[in-house]
Amino acid sequence: MSRLKDLFVIGDVTKPEYKTRLERLKGLTVKKENEVEQLKESLEGSSPLTHAERLQRLEAMKVA
Repeated sequence: MSRLKDLFVIGDVTKPEYKTRLERLKGLTVKKENEVEQLKESLEGSSPLTHAERLQRLEAMKVA
């Protein structure tokens, strides 16, 4: 988000594009935070995720 703000400040991104990208990033951040919480719960045993599913989600988070 800070890099996006920098692009806006130096004029490489217009205000409408900045707002659009910012909303997308905020949505992605919330999604990833939810995934982290699900992983934490699964590690505590309160979620039915298998070990393989946890590993798959961790790999997906690394890529994101």
